[in-house]
Amino acid sequence: MLKDCGPEELSYLSTSFAVAIAKGQDIHSLRVLCSFFTNVIATLNVIINQQALIDHNRHKHIDE
Repeated sequence: MLKDCGPEELSYLSTSFAVAIAKGQDIHSLRVLCSFFTNVIATLNVIINQQALIDHNRHKHIDE
């Protein structure tokens, strides 16, 4: 679903999502949510890098 969105749509969706989850939260809860999503992003980046390495090695072995 998200891969079909353009930059403007992604920006709108992310802003809408943030506003929706922030509604009714106190500042402490918002900081916890921010930390949580920062960790999610960091983990996704690790997964992306691992998949890139696996793909690179897979293609390297196919070429040999």
